[in-house]
Amino acid sequence: MQKSLKISDALFAGLRTVSSSSGIIYVCGWVRARSDAYDYARYPNNRPFAARFTLGGDKIQHFRLIHFAGVKIEASAVYIYCAQRGMPL
Repeated sequence: MQKSLKISDALFAGLRTVSSSSGIIYVCGWVRARSDAYDYARYPNNRPFAARFTLGGDKIQHFRLIHFAGVKIEASAVYIYCAQRGMPL
């Protein structure tokens, strides 16, 4: 996920996971990313995100960032997605 965010020092918190019967692992949580961009200045705290991946042996495969609330208005989509999978934020 850090590579997807293009930020090497992102801090993650409150991670929640759930596995599907098909082997997909869903993760929801919060990430704080340091940036001087204007949008980040308006929303400086942790941002909710949702992602999914599969495991191949001991490695993450098929990682996909589903939602990331870059600004506050985008957060509701993340909350709904995570709650629908049993991981309310």
